[in-house]
Amino acid sequence: MKKKRKEEKKAAAEAESPTKSASSHTGHDSSDCEDREEHYDKFKKDLDKDTAAKIDISTSKYEDFEAHMSGIYGEQAFKDGFHAVKKNRDLLFLDSGTQKLAGKISHLIPDKDKLNKFIAECM
Repeated sequence: MKKKRKEEKKAAAEAESPTKSASSHTGHDSSDCEDREEHYDKFKKDLDKDTAAKIDISTSKYEDFEAHMSGIYGEQAFKDGFHAVKKNRDLLFLDSGTQKLAGKISHLIPDKDKLNKFIAECM
């Protein structure tokens, strides 16, 4: 019952002021906002970490890149996967090319998110 009442209040507030931003506190309790802020802070910190790692990787020697990637994905998975990405680079320009390439190396890196990140870092 409380949930329905809360949804009704939210809908009424949105109807009164459709131009209010999504970050408005109208219709939300403070714990929702705090959760969102915590999630955003974690996302930003992870993004900053990934960005810093990419900058370091993009300006490093191949040996440093290989060591970094091997540390994350394993030496053999990196070597085989990187070779496959280089060999099949033309797939990346096709529709659904990234998925086709992922299909060729998914046995090396079974986690879908890690696999997509691997391909992006090897391009």
